[in-house]
Amino acid sequence: MRSRRGGATGRRPSARPLRGDDAASQEGGQQGDPAAGLGFSLALQGILPRVAAAGKDGAGVIDQMSFYLDDGWIAGDDTAVARALAMLQQIAPEIGLELNLGKCELIPAADNASTFDRALFPPSRATRTK
Repeated sequence: MRSRRGGATGRRPSARPLRGDDAASQEGGQQGDPAAGLGFSLALQGILPRVAAAGKDGAGVIDQMSFYLDDGWIAGDDTAVARALAMLQQIAPEIGLELNLGKCELIPAADNASTFDRALFPPSRATRTK
């Protein structure tokens, strides 16, 4: 996932003097800031129950859903995973995030013998096989 916002105002970062050098100031967590990961994780925790509920709402089951900072894993039946993924895409903007589908990957548990329905997922998703 990645932040959609460069700052609340949409302006370019302003220069702030720092020990005689200029440093750009920006809104939100910055790389290297130890509190940035905590803030990101807390925001994500607010939407994950809705993602899990979407996976349970219908056929199939979610076997596991784990997130660590901006990396997430959703495992289960194809229909349940597809519903959870769709919900995540829909509600992530509520906390200023968007799913980067270019970095997402489908990994069928049965490899080439898998019978998952590829049509349930966005067409740009890579499918990993051996």
